[in-house]
Amino acid sequence: MTNRVYVMLTNNTRRKDDQVDAANPRPNNAFGHIIEMMPDGGDHAALGFRWEILVRCGDPSLSGVGATFSSETTRNGWFGMPDNCAVDS
Repeated sequence: MTNRVYVMLTNNTRRKDDQVDAANPRPNNAFGHIIEMMPDGGDHAALGFRWEILVRCGDPSLSGVGATFSSETTRNGWFGMPDNCAVDS
C-alpha cells in the first residue's frame, strides 16, 4: 500500500571503524537496524530509490549504542536484532 520496502539488518559485530558507511553507521553493531527504501515514482521496477535508516536498535538509555526509535517506546520496550518482518492490513 505504501510501496516501501523494509530491510532487516540483524547485526554485525565484526564491522570495524573503517567499514562504517551511510547504510551501516555503527561499527560493532550488536543490535542491528532497519532500512526503509522508497522506489522512484513508487515503481519497484525503477532503477533508483531513496532510503533512510528507520530504526537503530538497542537500548536507547546507553548513549554509546546509538539507538533511535520512537520516544513513545517504554523503558523496557527497546529491541534488537530485527530478523523477519510481516505486515498485514
